[in-house]
Amino acid sequence: MVAVSLVIFLASLLPTIQELNRAVRGAEHLIETLNRELPTTLDALRSTSRELNHLTEDLGDGVESAKQIVQQVDRGLEETEKQLVQARITSQSAIAGAKAAWNAFFQVDRNRAKQPTSSSTDHVSSQLRKQPNANTLHVDENSHDHRTASKKSQL
Repeated sequence: MVAVSLVIFLASLLPTIQELNRAVRGAEHLIETLNRELPTTLDALRSTSRELNHLTEDLGDGVESAKQIVQQVDRGLEETEKQLVQARITSQSAIAGAKAAWNAFFQVDRNRAKQPTSSSTDHVSSQLRKQPNANTLHVDENSHDHRTASKKSQL
């Protein structure tokens, strides 16, 4: 009976050994495929990793460059703002000066218009009387003709 039991055991073990043999062959086939494919896949992964590192560095440089550009634009805007404030102050000063000149000009014209005008004879006579020299001309106040004046020394 032991012999019959051993034969039955070996007979039932045979399909298990065949399945185990098939599994080992599949594993060998998988290992061969991995040996062929894995080095190229690893090389591709290394290359991708290097490219990603390079792109990361470029991106970092790009971000740094963008940061510098933003800072330059910010400084430019600050300078432009200062110039606009100065331009506003200058233009306000110019406008105030123009208004003052305009008002002063028209104020002088109004003052001249308010002053009484004197006749040219009265003006010339008053000017000539102020000069005590004997050789000066004397204009007769009653005469309206300026050419009737004579020298005092000839009178």
